[in-house]
Amino acid sequence: MARITIFIHGTLPPDALLHIPMVQRFFRCPKGLTPLTSLTDSYTKDILTMLCNKHPKEFPEEHCYTFGWSGTLKHKARKEAANTLYSCLAKLKNNDENVLISLLTHSHGGNVALCLKYVCEENGNPEQISIEELILLACPVQRESLNAHNDTLFKQIYSLHSHHDMLQILDPQGVHTFLDNLKNFGIEFTMNNLKQLGRLFSERHFPADSKVKQLNVQYARRELFHIEFLLPHFMKELPSLIAELKQHTKNGKSTDDITYVFREK
Repeated sequence: MARITIFIHGTLPPDALLHIPMVQRFFRCPKGLTPLTSLTDSYTKDILTMLCNKHPKEFPEEHCYTFGWSGTLKHKARKEAANTLYSCLAKLKNNDENVLISLLTHSHGGNVALCLKYVCEENGNPEQISIEELILLACPVQRESLNAHNDTLFKQIYSLHSHHDMLQILDPQGVHTFLDNLKNFGIEFTMNNLKQLGRLFSERHFPADSKVKQLNVQYARRELFHIEFLLPHFMKELPSLIAELKQHTKNGKSTDDITYVFREK
């Protein structure tokens, strides 16, 4: 039974920055589903190859893929990407109905994966797609995908985050709603109904759920930054982080406040 891992990147920087060779190489990822072995020179290829070589049992290189999307900082773009991802997953399941699919995501790539819930509902999920494991690295928790985590589509979710990662919660998900209410109903009504509008910015934690295992990752002297979830020394630790969560689950402990500390390179 093949175990497939698909890496989904997060939001991409503006086009002007992507023309800088170093930035371009860091974020380069072809659109759609691409086997790791077919990737051209890029940082994504480097870290995934390293992960597969270091942990071939958990992440076999021959079954590792990337999924590239527009990387636009909009929920609509992430939903469109989820539609494309759904079609790719359906083809994989048609080729081998026993295949196990794991999604490894960074930042808003996690929300692309979570949006699969709504795409499956719209399509009736005739292919019976299921995600064995969804690994979320620094995923901004947003109201559009907040309730997707407990869907039966996902068998197990691991959400890894850092309490000092400001980029994770910076996306102003509620600003447009706030401005619309301000325009339509005025300042007094808007300010009196802030709770109904929801949080202006993204959140860090999902609601408590037996399916979602959440882990705060840090160095001995400081917390991680957003980009450090993609650095080699973190990727080398990833299976250990997942094992830590699984062990706490076996012991019947809550995973809401687990902290994992590893050496800074």
